[in-house]
Amino acid sequence: MCLPTNKVINGRQYNTGTSQMLIKKVVSNDPYAWAELYRKRTGEYYLRTYNEISETMRIRPFPTLSEAIEWAEEYLDGDAYQQIFGEIEEDTEVEEELNQQVSVLLHVSLYNALKAKKQATGKNVSALIIKALRDAGY
Repeated sequence: MCLPTNKVINGRQYNTGTSQMLIKKVVSNDPYAWAELYRKRTGEYYLRTYNEISETMRIRPFPTLSEAIEWAEEYLDGDAYQQIFGEIEEDTEVEEELNQQVSVLLHVSLYNALKAKKQATGKNVSALIIKALRDAGY
């Protein structure tokens, strides 16, 4: 069994005890090797892989949202993908080079409304903000 992990990589902290585990998945033909996708409170994504036989554990940060999405597209089914990243809009073309992670300051009432919407829809906050901006014509 793999205990909570707290590592610092390139000056960034990756703590499985304070991050949200989004999914645990066997990602090879070895049932003793698995990966967990996490999202930090900052919105960053990372992967923790573990092999129960060799007892090796690794943290793999995803510097961009596009890299986390790329991993998810390879290893997750459509339902799991949409649970994490929101509904796919087939007619929307995403340009990877334009996807950048940013921090936004919101009034507490807007943040609380987003949290409530997240609970009601199961979509993540990023997906809700992107949809609201697109619906507003941006």
